[in-house]
Amino acid sequence: MAEKPLGIPYGIWILIILLLIGALLDIATIVLIIKKVTIDTSLLILLASQASIIMISFFIIYGLFIARTWSWILLIIYILYGMVISFLLYFKFDTTPPAFKLISGLFILLYLLQPGVQSYFNIKNPKKFLLD
Repeated sequence: MAEKPLGIPYGIWILIILLLIGALLDIATIVLIIKKVTIDTSLLILLASQASIIMISFFIIYGLFIARTWSWILLIIYILYGMVISFLLYFKFDTTPPAFKLISGLFILLYLLQPGVQSYFNIKNPKKFLLD
């Protein structure tokens, strides 16, 4: 498995960068909404939930950077959550089909389940972490 000078695999660097870009775009979205829209209670709840997702993203980024097992688990949950939410939004609000989100999420999950990636996170038996 190819590694960067800091010992972090290229795929993990890509995930860190993608998560960082997503979090920064979410922050920009929140700022634009606050500037342009009158905020009511329901919008405030939505913005607070989005802010918590941003904080979770930064938490995952930190864990990926220092190769913590909990970040591997949390990233899997985060990806599955995003896939489920985009799928539900598609049927509830008739948004654009979530094909990109589902396919990219599937590729990320498959990458995270590779033995080399698991060894980077010091995972000996993934079933122990995912099913126990």
